[in-house]
Amino acid sequence: MAYNKQTWKDEIPDLTKPIKDASGKQKMDPQTGRPLYELVQEGTRITSARLNHAEQGIEDAHILIEQLAKEWGGSFVASPSGTAGFQFIAAGLTASWTAGVGYVAGRRFEVAAGSLTLNPTQGQYIYLDTDGVVKRTTSQATANAGLLLWYFATDASKVITSTDRRRTITPDTFAKKEEVVLKEPGKGLSTNDYNNTKKAKVQEHGERLQEHDQRLTVIEDEMGEAAPIPATLKPGIQTITADRTTPFNISSIKGRTLADLLGRDGNCEDASKWDSWQGTLALDTNNKVFGNNGIKISSALSNGYFSLFKDKSKVQIRAGRYYIGLAEVKNGTAPSAIYVNFAGIGGISGATQSILKKSADTSQFNTVYTKLSATSDNPTNFDVCCAASTAIGQYFYVDAIRLYEITAAEYAALDSMTPEQIAAKYPYVDDVKPVRNPYAIRYGKNLLPPFTEWSIYDSSITVKSPYSIEINKEKSGINSNESFAEIKYWAKVQPNTTYTITFNGTANFWVGDNDSNKNRINTPFVGDKPAGVYVFTTKSNTGYLEVVINQNERSAVGSAPYIANNPMLNIGSTALPFEPQNNDYVFYDVSLHSNVDGTVRDELFYRDGQLSKLEKFREIVLDGNLSYEVQADKTGFKNITIKGLNSPNVGLIYGVKFDGKILKNVTTGGFDIQDNTYSIGDGNIYITISDIDSGWGENYTPSEGEIKAYFNGWKMYDNVTHANPYLGTGTRAWVKLSKMVNGKFVGIGDGVDATNTLPTSLADGGYTPYRLIYQLAQPVEVPVTSEGKITLHEGTNVLEVGTGVVIRESIDNPNQAKYNGYENQINRISGSTKLANRADRIFSVYKNTMEDRVWILDSAQGLGYGHVRAFAIGDYTAGKSLVDPNATYSVTYLVLDRYAFTAPLIDLQGEYQTKLAAVVAEMVEDATNLETRVSVVEMQYARKQPYPVIKANLVNGFTTFYPDINSVTYQKTDNNLVLLTGIVIPVVNSPATTIYKLPVGFRPKSRRVVLTSIQYIDANTARPVTFNIEQDGRVCVGDHWLTGGWVLLSGTFISEQ
Repeated sequence: MAYNKQTWKDEIPDLTKPIKDASGKQKMDPQTGRPLYELVQEGTRITSARLNHAEQGIEDAHILIEQLAKEWGGSFVASPSGTAGFQFIAAGLTASWTAGVGYVAGRRFEVAAGSLTLNPTQGQYIYLDTDGVVKRTTSQATANAGLLLWYFATDASKVITSTDRRRTITPDTFAKKEEVVLKEPGKGLSTNDYNNTKKAKVQEHGERLQEHDQRLTVIEDEMGEAAPIPATLKPGIQTITADRTTPFNISSIKGRTLADLLGRDGNCEDASKWDSWQGTLALDTNNKVFGNNGIKISSALSNGYFSLFKDKSKVQIRAGRYYIGLAEVKNGTAPSAIYVNFAGIGGISGATQSILKKSADTSQFNTVYTKLSATSDNPTNFDVCCAASTAIGQYFYVDAIRLYEITAAEYAALDSMTPEQIAAKYPYVDDVKPVRNPYAIRYGKNLLPPFTEWSIYDSSITVKSPYSIEINKEKSGINSNESFAEIKYWAKVQPNTTYTITFNGTANFWVGDNDSNKNRINTPFVGDKPAGVYVFTTKSNTGYLEVVINQNERSAVGSAPYIANNPMLNIGSTALPFEPQNNDYVFYDVSLHSNVDGTVRDELFYRDGQLSKLEKFREIVLDGNLSYEVQADKTGFKNITIKGLNSPNVGLIYGVKFDGKILKNVTTGGFDIQDNTYSIGDGNIYITISDIDSGWGENYTPSEGEIKAYFNGWKMYDNVTHANPYLGTGTRAWVKLSKMVNGKFVGIGDGVDATNTLPTSLADGGYTPYRLIYQLAQPVEVPVTSEGKITLHEGTNVLEVGTGVVIRESIDNPNQAKYNGYENQINRISGSTKLANRADRIFSVYKNTMEDRVWILDSAQGLGYGHVRAFAIGDYTAGKSLVDPNATYSVTYLVLDRYAFTAPLIDLQGEYQTKLAAVVAEMVEDATNLETRVSVVEMQYARKQPYPVIKANLVNGFTTFYPDINSVTYQKTDNNLVLLTGIVIPVVNSPATTIYKLPVGFRPKSRRVVLTSIQYIDANTARPVTFNIEQDGRVCVGDHWLTGGWVLLSGTFISEQ
């Protein structure tokens, strides 16, 4: 039906013919007050009906336009002139677009040019929303609900990939669609040309086409090629949001070496390593950051500067180089701020310092730091000080004092860095440390582990299943102030992040706000509440959540216990359904070094699925296993050649002395400098050794055996006084270097810590050998062992990155560490199963090669060697433990004292796929690489690779003589030959007493008697003895044994069962 258009006419008055009343006066319009005239033309009359009709027409036109837009295009970018808008470009993490016209579900929007900031390390879609605003999202479904414009993938600082996703329609497009859709030629686009049935079919057809188009777009997108999304992970906790479950591949970890020029003195475990100015120094066990002690500095004057310091002769500062000095300080009663000061009381020359951070805080330790630019060698002391006291006895505390050489660029950047950034970049380490044993953990959606990994603080708590406990703390009727029973876990979290925790059961729950050292700092996020869902946001200084479950009151005798089950902690403001924690991890057994400025770095990488290290540096221990000779005898020291090493580049050497002192590294004239190590490019490394340290007399030339003894930790002397050098005449003798303190002997006595027989083994008693790190002339690619693989789940993933993991460290059989006949413990502070390092966390306990889940992890303070121990509770009634005495046990754990073990890494480079086709292709490639590696292992096995060396678990009081060197071990070769080695101290001499037991597969069918054993009693007594191997695997005392001295257990036999 044609539209009836209204023709509107103007009213035209004849101004020469006014309309007058009876009195002759001109009439006025009563509504408008205007004078009236006779009309030449009468105008169209304006009524509400006519106006409403006009409005309806406008509305119908809009509806028609939207309907046509939906039918013919839906959501699209209009290009009436042939040039489409919404053209995107990116600079850094900023995306900018040109102006454009877009239709969203038929609605037209004119959008001006603009820009938005992209999220780092994400794939994200840019789209025009239904409100006409350009937005970003990680969900393709969300973007497709509007008008999808563009796709960007970013790393930490820039765009990696950029894809145009615009759907553009031009006038030609409409014409083509009209030809396809219209069945009757000659009809236009007016909806009046079709009846309702035809219009409905057209609309349905358009909607189905649009739906199919969207599905095809999704499929094409998933099947298409796309570069993986890169991700840079820093040490600590961070998140990655993934669109789907996908493998996360660690592509590169590069090395870093931190060389603290103060050696190990800055750990503040020995106050005698420091001098004081107008003050006194004392160790303090309560105010510390690392280790066992800090140092307390107290003023000795009522008005004066007081400090602890290193004299400039003991501080390695070189002209033309840059430095930063740092310390952790906590004020006590000092009247002014504490700071690092290179000038000292005598001022400074030959250098310029800038004091960047002071602290007067009495509540906690803070990092203070000062930078230095040197124009001469050794220009200044190194102090940690208070500028002026006002009374005798005023004090402050200090720990973790360090001094690092830095680059000019780092020096310039310090002024713009925050204290937190500087503390993280330049942490304390003992002497020289590389990145050692890095790791990455992807936590499951549930950030809470099973209750077997929580700390249990009362015996009334029973773990019924991994995520269910009962608490039955009954009233005694005697003391109304009895402590409540509780179980606790510290969950590592991000600051300024929203979390949701869900509790179930009848117990009470509590969530505390703790800092990075697990100290409570703010009011609890959840304070002693019943079961429920609680949402909260962490503070800027939150490091851990202290999650506690307890009973809300002590139970009456015989009443039902309180229960707690299925706790769930997840990131975000929405409670997720409960699921057990399912963590992924990857652990690396590797050390990664660098030079001072980081321009040359070891690198961990994958090639064809095989993990390798591009090794540019090598670290060696100087002990009796290397070759040495005297190169020159100088006044007060000897110049020693270390022979047969890969040729390093000149000058690129770190050296650490046995006492932790950093050796100088001066090439030009290096042979004339004491405590120096250098290279001249001839394949050797040279080191200068003080005659006072070595005990070699001024004109005495030591033999190679005597040089080896020194590097094994023995000082030579004249067999009269331990501090006297050996001058070349009389009886030679040696004393352990670790037993000489400030020139005085503090050992047990001759024969134990001193000997007149040339030592050929490493000295015990706390000696730490020299270490050298040098750069190889040519990098080499070496294989690296690792454990684990990370997969990202759909949604937000919480990842932790760090260093200092120890993988499957063998431990003595925990069956020996038995309590009450049925409970066994690993890493108890007073037990025999202490780990080699204090443990921050235990990840897993392994029985033989498989994870052993009977162990409960306990962080109760004071029980573990470090922060944690593991215990397994067997049958109390029968007195039976859960430990197999014939099995071997190992532990994977995180070192607590990481400052003595590793430097923190700078970052970890990884990537992950977002496209389905790419994920499938990667899985196929991984499977192929794995099959290749397995076949290689099978081939190697077929070539008769020997079994590993296994440490024996000694029983009946037998112990190893020099456990670091002569461990009692057994090994089986490919032809079933069992090799026994080691030295034991015979505390029992009764024949048939068991020393240790061999497992199945290492046993003879009948007794074997080994005749080649030797018992050493003293320097004048050594005798042959025997030991027996029984068919049940027992290795036993044989004939002619005496108590005392040591017995060599060395022999071979054929394994028969």
